[in-house]
Amino acid sequence: MSQDDPEVTPLDQCRYEFGFPVPEDWQGEGEISIRQFPACEIAAVHCRGDIYKVDRAWQYLYRYWLPNSRYQPANLPVMEIYQEQPAALGWETFDLECAVPITTL
Repeated sequence: MSQDDPEVTPLDQCRYEFGFPVPEDWQGEGEISIRQFPACEIAAVHCRGDIYKVDRAWQYLYRYWLPNSRYQPANLPVMEIYQEQPAALGWETFDLECAVPITTL
């Protein structure tokens, strides 16, 4: 999950969070914390391709789909939901959903 837009925020200051399900009694420690992500509606584009295709998917969501929809981004981080791990694809191809939590205007 990304907290920042890398086109606005310098790359060395971009913040990212990684999420995965854990048992309810699991405790985080150090820099690892437990956060409940709320149920929400999302707008998503499936993307399979190189990093440039992933960038085009994000551009489509933010520059075309959202302005032409009846939705706005919710106050939650965007997500890249991986269908296959990049390491399994050689780090040159990505298979993921570009997902933006949304609310009605």
